[in-house]
Amino acid sequence: MSWLKRHTWVPVSGIRIAADGKDQPAFITMAALLTFPGAALAVTIVWVVFDRVFKVHSDAVPILAAYVVGFIIWLWGVTAEPKPTPREKWFGLFIAFINSSYILLSVMGIDVGVDALSGVDPVSPRPVGGADGG
Repeated sequence: MSWLKRHTWVPVSGIRIAADGKDQPAFITMAALLTFPGAALAVTIVWVVFDRVFKVHSDAVPILAAYVVGFIIWLWGVTAEPKPTPREKWFGLFIAFINSSYILLSVMGIDVGVDALSGVDPVSPRPVGGADGG
């Protein structure tokens, strides 16, 4: 019997995922969403759905989505075993804020994300390309 067959479950940050690829209820698993690329993907999907389906064209959508995703990931972590101390929870919340900001800026692009957070119009007056702006 192979090592993989004997060890069907592999713990990943308090989440149990099937090591052999079976019994996965979804294409994108919870373990994948708890990673940086998974969280950025979730924010991007929410942003595009709100933009295209619900016709909500606002920078508030990715901002809110990034912090909600970050909060959910933090909540997932603080409810896992072993239970973190109150100090670890508060420090984790601070780290979740930093991570959520990083997710937001990566999804929107650093320049656009900073402009959206500061209230500046994201349309840049700087020319792109050559001296003629083309």
